[in-house]
Amino acid sequence: MQAETLTYKPQGVDDTTDAKYRLALARTPRWVVNGEILSKIPESNLNHIDGMAAIVNEIEENFPALTKCFDLETVREMVYFHDAGEIITGDEAISNENYAKNKERRWERERIAVGILTREPNVSDPLLRKKLRDIYARYNSCRPERMIELTDKESLFTHLVDKIQAGRFGLENVFDNHNSSIKATKLIAQFSGLLFNALPQDNIDARNELVLLTQQELNRFRDHGFIQQADAAWKDFCDKTTTIV
Repeated sequence: MQAETLTYKPQGVDDTTDAKYRLALARTPRWVVNGEILSKIPESNLNHIDGMAAIVNEIEENFPALTKCFDLETVREMVYFHDAGEIITGDEAISNENYAKNKERRWERERIAVGILTREPNVSDPLLRKKLRDIYARYNSCRPERMIELTDKESLFTHLVDKIQAGRFGLENVFDNHNSSIKATKLIAQFSGLLFNALPQDNIDARNELVLLTQQELNRFRDHGFIQQADAAWKDFCDKTTTIV
């Protein structure tokens, strides 16, 4: 299988390690429920990470005040490595009815998998091993359901980009029922709201740009006929924030 080229590679990751990692991601399918791929066209975790990297670049260009609030190098490192554990565990689709219930068990399995993947001989440099494990741990330490680490702007932004990419791909290739679209819009609204509250209160421009970004993404669902779901998610976002625009 030919692995596509990621748009970003963290400093310290050599070309050989990167190539092996990309190939493993390319062999990890997404949108799988009970052994069946739900998407009209296949999507791998490599496609997903490439898509997230492109969205980070897009938001950086179109929402400069917002992205100046983040260390984008850290964000891109999180994008690169956030789904590494799924190389072993596999991806669990958002459309799975047990997605939320399985979250804690899934994250623990993926944490163990990352530990295995970053052992020798896969990662021989101890500094790089620590860096990759720290990146993964920081991303996954953000737990809204436990109200933990909700001030880490880089982690929250990466989670939001993750939900945006899944929402965009899902709208075109997966979502054909209201339940899937409800989950997707709720997650976008949830992480947008958490990120909004983590931004500096006096940075009006950044907060305004996040509001506009949230509207833009929810409007994609409206354009596909999921109007009630998008409106409910927008209300949730507004209820949890003090919108300015």
